[in-house]
Amino acid sequence: MTGQHPVEFKNEEVTKVATVYSVSGMTCQHCVNAITTEVGGVDGVSSVVVDLAAKTVTVDGGADTAVRAAIDEAGYTVD
Repeated sequence: MTGQHPVEFKNEEVTKVATVYSVSGMTCQHCVNAITTEVGGVDGVSSVVVDLAAKTVTVDGGADTAVRAAIDEAGYTVD
């Protein structure tokens, strides 16, 4: 067919959307470490960022229910 060209596909990094959870009870570095350890162990999680001032946990990857369970296991509550 005229006018058609082969299509090239490049390996492109897929952009993942981070999920931000509001979490109560976080007050210190121990809280940051506990949540980072628990949530970081969830299958599929590639990063965890805890913001004490904002009382948020930002997570890339992982299933929502598993992340919520990990936060609960660490001793904190998702609002």
